[in-house]
Amino acid sequence: MKKTALLASVSILSSIVIPGLATVSHAADEILVSATRRAESIQEVPVSVVSLTGDTLDKVGIYNEAELTTYVPNFEFASNSIQTNLYIRGIGSGPTHAIEQSVGRFVDDLYTGRADMSILGFMDVASVEVLRGPQGTLFGKNTIAGAIVINTGAPTNELEGGVSATYGDWSTVNSYQEVQGYISGPLSENVRGRIALKWRDDGGFVENVLPGPDSSDRRDLQGRIRLDFDLSDRTVVQLKGEFHDLEVNGQPLNEQAQPSPAPGRNDIFEAALGPGVLGLNWRNGINCEVEPIVDLGGGELVNTGQFCPFKNQDTYAASMIVDHEFPGVGTLRSITGYQSYDWDEQFISVDNGILGGTFRAERAEKYEALTQELRFTSEEFESFDYIIGAYFEDSSIDRFQRSNFNFRTLTGGGPFQTRNQPWGQNTQTFAIYGQGSYQVTSDLEVTVGARWSRDRKDYRFSQFWNEYRTQTPLAGPPTFELTPDEESWSNFSPSVHVGYDVTDDVLLFASVSRGFKSGGFSDRVESEDSDLVYDPETNTNYEIGMKSTFADGAVTLNLTGFYMDFTDQQVAAIVPGSAGDFTVTNAATSTSKGVEAELLWDVTDAVQLGGNWAYTDATFDEFDGPCSAAPAPGQVNMDGSCSYSGFALPYAPKSKGSVFVDYLAEDLAGGWDVNLRGTASFSSSFFVNSTYEPGEFQGSYQKFDATIRLVSPNDRYSVSLIG
Repeated sequence: MKKTALLASVSILSSIVIPGLATVSHAADEILVSATRRAESIQEVPVSVVSLTGDTLDKVGIYNEAELTTYVPNFEFASNSIQTNLYIRGIGSGPTHAIEQSVGRFVDDLYTGRADMSILGFMDVASVEVLRGPQGTLFGKNTIAGAIVINTGAPTNELEGGVSATYGDWSTVNSYQEVQGYISGPLSENVRGRIALKWRDDGGFVENVLPGPDSSDRRDLQGRIRLDFDLSDRTVVQLKGEFHDLEVNGQPLNEQAQPSPAPGRNDIFEAALGPGVLGLNWRNGINCEVEPIVDLGGGELVNTGQFCPFKNQDTYAASMIVDHEFPGVGTLRSITGYQSYDWDEQFISVDNGILGGTFRAERAEKYEALTQELRFTSEEFESFDYIIGAYFEDSSIDRFQRSNFNFRTLTGGGPFQTRNQPWGQNTQTFAIYGQGSYQVTSDLEVTVGARWSRDRKDYRFSQFWNEYRTQTPLAGPPTFELTPDEESWSNFSPSVHVGYDVTDDVLLFASVSRGFKSGGFSDRVESEDSDLVYDPETNTNYEIGMKSTFADGAVTLNLTGFYMDFTDQQVAAIVPGSAGDFTVTNAATSTSKGVEAELLWDVTDAVQLGGNWAYTDATFDEFDGPCSAAPAPGQVNMDGSCSYSGFALPYAPKSKGSVFVDYLAEDLAGGWDVNLRGTASFSSSFFVNSTYEPGEFQGSYQKFDATIRLVSPNDRYSVSLIG
């Protein structure tokens, strides 16, 4: 169930420009995107893409990728204690760390492959682009559903800076505060620099009725420094380093206790806390001060110890980008990147800690990646242009999974023990790619591209047991260590795009492209004989569309129709009746088809109307998976699995969209501008997991946002009230 609460926030933004050195600039009406790896007008690229500028993000209060889902149809963000996931057109990776992401994430041209890097909030962002549909040719593997491209602020030639402070209050409990700022400018004749910092403290909106932190009390500290060097009039070097320190105290939102259709679930909470204590008022009950005494049966009482949910994560990234121009030919770009994170967490599920911790999870993960890309982008010649490149990645993951089971308290029987499952994986990727565009006539352009890639992964896993929450070895349950395994997969992903200019203001386009996501190894193993390997998945995407402007540029209308055909789609699903165990399989086939539309109308110089909408029909054509608690008649197969053929894919609402109105009154009060903006968004219902349990259903919902913004006469200060 989607968990929401009302909030109100006040944001104060101050942009400080040193007098005599610079003036505040305003972005042009034309929106430039990098969907084709070139800076082009969004109305000229034959791709379904939504772009939001940094100014828009500030105006409507978008501070992370999850908030983007309100304004980008066919884009969903799922965050839980298992895995953060991005979904486009109903395609994502599901709740497991083993599967690669389906939506690629790129920050300043650097690929960030792991989902745990998606939880970082926005800081000093210039623009965000969401590319829908496979981007296999230019962006590579793991963009089988699409890509999100984040461009941060670049060093400037003039000295400038800015600072913003935000205070927000939830309608339930707690508040949040945020301060961020930057300073940018020249350090010498040939060197420019930019520093950005951000601090955020968000208490979360779920109240804990027992002694312990509310959910999820989160603190973020981020920093970034970038230096640009002009080595010559043809060569520029960019050096960038950043860090993010995350600290969360309290239970993850997805694990909150809410009224459940499962038999007996509500009785557990009411018996422990009293009738109606949790209710629908965004409350939970996690005692972080008392050491629970549990009855194991037969009068055996055991102290299970304190266990308070938390997550701590340290993330680091560094990159060097070198651009060298060959006059009259093109530009060679080298992108070298290093990324790492280290996190550990604890969370509770099933009984929410009330009965002494029926399931207590302890997790830790370390990740490192070194990437190198070389890309040559030609000049745009009269009739053709091209891009060629090569990509290499070497990454490693080490993960420790410790699960503490205490089902005797809940059922009077069952395990009272701790399972340990350390696993690791190394990945090497190599790819070469190219794309060329040919101007057949003055109105017709054809673009052909392809990418060949090869992935090699090695895997290690072991399982052993201890007495409950101790280091004392426990005999009996299966203990084993798998022989390290290695697999490799290769893929060829072509693409063809055709664009036809009906007029100077109307572009028709059609495309066929393929996306690829490599195979891998499941991170949950039942026995030494388990089949761990799952196959790659592929997506063939067909699109037709129109990008147009009317009424002398006052009206923009973009339409895209798509049909995506998946083969061997990778599916991760919770095993019903288990304590958080997952199975990873390949669905035989699935399809996602629909329509996406965006409209923007400058009614007057002061009034702007806009909206977007997507209709999506994303279903499994053939998929046999684990059964839900109450499968439908005829759904159960002979082997005990259940057929989900014809079921909608998770995170794939049939209909989703938003509309907004924006009013700008210039020089209204003492030379201050007043900007009013209201947004209404909606989504139809969808499931959040492919086992289709009743508690995994999100009903349809509506959301209403409003902003009042005051801007000073010199554009240096603004104050916003966001609700």
